[in-house]
Amino acid sequence: NCPSGNYCPEGSENPTPHTPTPAADEDRLGAWSKCLSLVLATLITCQSSLTNSPPEVLKEVVESEKGQTYLTAVTEVFKVACRISQSGSHEDGVVEIFKEIKHTWSLVSEALDGIIDLPTPREFNIPGGSNEVEWDRNCGICLLDTKGEGEKSVLQYNRVMYHVTCANFWLNSIDDMLPNLNRKLDQPLL
Repeated sequence: NCPSGNYCPEGSENPTPHTPTPAADEDRLGAWSKCLSLVLATLITCQSSLTNSPPEVLKEVVESEKGQTYLTAVTEVFKVACRISQSGSHEDGVVEIFKEIKHTWSLVSEALDGIIDLPTPREFNIPGGSNEVEWDRNCGICLLDTKGEGEKSVLQYNRVMYHVTCANFWLNSIDDMLPNLNRKLDQPLL
């Protein structure tokens, strides 16, 4: 049995420092690309609905409980993308799709201009990414530190920490199994 969150070579109980292999990096980039593509599709759907609605309908939507719940959910989906972009800021594929996501978010914000102010990425106060992976507290999806998040904002599954919003989006949009993108596993990441 390897201590929680550490990588142990097969047959060993001693943790060893683990540097992700290129294959693990490719798996991570593939998972992030899939996630970001679905975030973009979600935001495009939202933007299209808002843009095609008259102002009085938009105001009614924003003032309804269902409308507020929807906009809160879409905001959380955008926040997942912001977290991934922070961790993957050195990856060209992540940078390019995140530019599209930010542009679409600005169109969503414009559609609601004068009715409600949506947060900007800066307002999420997402901490900078790190090359150091803290096995015991980095989110298994976005790789950012979960320390300092409220108790209701993080969850632990299979000894891996997750931001609730990252896990929720993954489970509802991508796969019914949470990945651990922090490190290469004996089985596929997805």
